[in-house]
Amino acid sequence: MTDTLTRKPYVAGYFYPKERNTLQEFVLKSIKDNKALKPSRIVVSPHAGYIYSGNCAGFSFSSLQSYLKDDSTVILVGPNHTGFGHAISISSVNWETPLGVLRSDKQFINELVKKNNWLKLDEFAHVYEHSLEVMLPFLQAINPNIKIVCICMLDQSQETSTLLAKAIYQTIKDMDLKNNFCVVCSSDFTHYESALSAKQKDMQCIDAILNLDTAKFHHILNKLNASICGYGPITVGMELANFFEFKNAVLNQYTNSGEKTKDYSEVVAYASISF
Repeated sequence: MTDTLTRKPYVAGYFYPKERNTLQEFVLKSIKDNKALKPSRIVVSPHAGYIYSGNCAGFSFSSLQSYLKDDSTVILVGPNHTGFGHAISISSVNWETPLGVLRSDKQFINELVKKNNWLKLDEFAHVYEHSLEVMLPFLQAINPNIKIVCICMLDQSQETSTLLAKAIYQTIKDMDLKNNFCVVCSSDFTHYESALSAKQKDMQCIDAILNLDTAKFHHILNKLNASICGYGPITVGMELANFFEFKNAVLNQYTNSGEKTKDYSEVVAYASISF
């Protein structure tokens, strides 16, 4: 559960190791072994159990590594799998993992919510949600002195995603954080299809993502009835990349759970993308 000061880990020992040294060793090795092609402030990273997607996630956090300075603000945007909470729910408490406690950037959160009253402070949406928690040990292993902003999206529509991206962008500008922020967009890709079918669908979506074409991305999502769970967070990342005029997005890795289970008949797919 959570108290008024700290959101306690919910999926430690389930999605990732509960023992501190084992966890730190895994995430550091994933980051070291999976050097990204380009440094970036905005990434897409998978959020499944580490045995399936942790190495893929390592590419994303390797890409962020050079920008994770002391007191950097890291905005994490993930899908709401539980259905609890508001359309867009922002946590304002600190978050704990087996690697310690990460501070919430309360000043950024207050500015974001104050100027956008459709955004809601809501801890309940985060209590049982794994999509952001699993990102935090990677960040902590690189630099435990960052500050975080955790945002959970129940409404992942293109319209809401664009509004959220604009709100984040304006707050970064207003607080003069253009050289001191990162964004992590949490998403897995196609769920419970054959590896071949998943890749055929996902690559069409990834082509639109790499071209920062949000309209095309959502058109393909609807056309293929794609089961990408964090399409809203991905859209937020795409729009922010457009706002900041980041060019040459890169697909660092595409993989699936079959690489671990050796069953390719029904997989969940994962991608690491740097904007």
